[in-house]
Amino acid sequence: GIDDVIARKLLAKDSVQDNLYLQFLELSRVALDLESTAENCKLNWENFVVSVATCHLNLEKLKVACETTKRQSVEFDQLKEELKKNIALGEKEIVKLQSMLDEERVKRQNKEEYDSICSIVTKYPSRKESAAEIEELEQEIKKLEEESQELDDKMQLRAKQFHLVLFGIGELCKQFEIDPAVKEKASKKRKQTSSRGPSSKRRKL
Repeated sequence: GIDDVIARKLLAKDSVQDNLYLQFLELSRVALDLESTAENCKLNWENFVVSVATCHLNLEKLKVACETTKRQSVEFDQLKEELKKNIALGEKEIVKLQSMLDEERVKRQNKEEYDSICSIVTKYPSRKESAAEIEELEQEIKKLEEESQELDDKMQLRAKQFHLVLFGIGELCKQFEIDPAVKEKASKKRKQTSSRGPSSKRRKL
């Protein structure tokens, strides 16, 4: 990647510097050599200048590469932070959507339960109809209570009347038992009636 590029550039820089150093030594040797010609000195000088220019160019390229690398590193860090933020926002959004999904699921379940309850409730009469039925039943109960009370009053009256009749019969019985004359008179009357009975019937026939 980027580190490999920088390493290759540094190795190239070292090789250029070594070559430049060798050319400098050669130029110094030629300059100090009294037997060297001006042509030879000029050629070595020009080669040295080209090497210096090449080294300078390589240094500029390396500088640009370093700056580019630093800028790319900063951009990479910024991109990484942005990705982290986006991931965090995405996770929050997922949690929010999950919560909304759970709420919708609960609402749907409640709606299904509500519909089920409504279907059951519709099978029963309305409140108005129920109230009317209750009122009708109350009236029937009241009517039955009144009829029951009326029958009870009649029964009590009949009981009192029957009691009075029994009381009267008892009093009459007591009278017959106490008065001998009345008892004897009633006995004679029964005998006379029994003796006349058959003949009177035959006469009528």
